[in-house]
Amino acid sequence: MRNDSLDLLLDGVAQVYAIGAGTAETSHYPAIHAALNGAGESLSPKVLCLPHPTGSKAGIPDFGLFEQTSFRKGMAPTWEGGILPERGVVEAKPLAHDMDKLLASDQVRVKYLPTYGVVLCTNLRQWRLLDGNGAPRESFDLAPDDAAFRKLLHGPRPNSLRERFQDFLQRCL
Repeated sequence: MRNDSLDLLLDGVAQVYAIGAGTAETSHYPAIHAALNGAGESLSPKVLCLPHPTGSKAGIPDFGLFEQTSFRKGMAPTWEGGILPERGVVEAKPLAHDMDKLLASDQVRVKYLPTYGVVLCTNLRQWRLLDGNGAPRESFDLAPDDAAFRKLLHGPRPNSLRERFQDFLQRCL
């Protein structure tokens, strides 16, 4: 397994499918988490992807994106009162989930955008970053359809796709 975000994501998703006992959504969270942390590690300040952050009455998003500058080296962070993620949140759905429905959902539009300012939405294959007004700021498709995405899980992955996906995630973070 390589350490770039694309391979971290796709290898993790492939493992879930190979086991055959995973859920359509939450079993893929570790792969998404690894990919986002892989992209955030090289940023300055570093960005930490934290699953299920608390601190808001808007609900609990799948992931919060936090700047690591708020953590002092060698000290455990204190989460008094709940810190809102400075870089927004991530809402993830299963591969078969319609991206347009996710982007139009009350969960994204009514709960998360007003509270967090930006939301990165994904159904594993498609990725969309919405700004505070709900307009798409960035978008990236790993494959044109679900079948092509599944081929990426075990087939060749072009280096250009690795680089473009890494760049996309870093811009989003």
